Amino acid sequence: LPRFGKATSYKVYWSINNNLHELSDLSTSVTLPNYVKWDDKNRATVGQLNYDSQNHKITWLIGRLPITAYKADAEFNISITPSDADRNKIMVLLPGTAVSAVDKETQSNITKTLKAKTTKLEDDEIANSDGIVE
Repeated sequence: LPRFGKATSYKVYWSINNNLHELSDLSTSVTLPNYVKWDDKNRATVGQLNYDSQNHKITWLIGRLPITAYKADAEFNISITPSDADRNKIMVLLPGTAVSAVDKETQSNITKTLKAKTTKLEDDEIANSDGIVE
């Protein structure tokens, strides 16, 4: 549970599945809110995961994803230390994450923006938290 004045760490998992056509120029990115800290613990099964501290932006550059490698994964750690003003609120951890690629077969651009992720951790069945800062 996030608590006022205490650091809470989160592990973020990104996974891309592809089973239709080969993809090229594949990348994923998100700009972190100012209060979210990059914890520099990261890994990716393909491509390169980068953090631009000046723009507070995480980018996962994959490039080419052939059908034979139908899945790509990356993970990284972030943390927040809620302020007094954050008490009784749900905080945004990741605003909309953008994914873009080119379908090699059709040469069409593919873009998708995912929903924001909050301290409520809606996708996490283990967390069992309302995400409200105490």
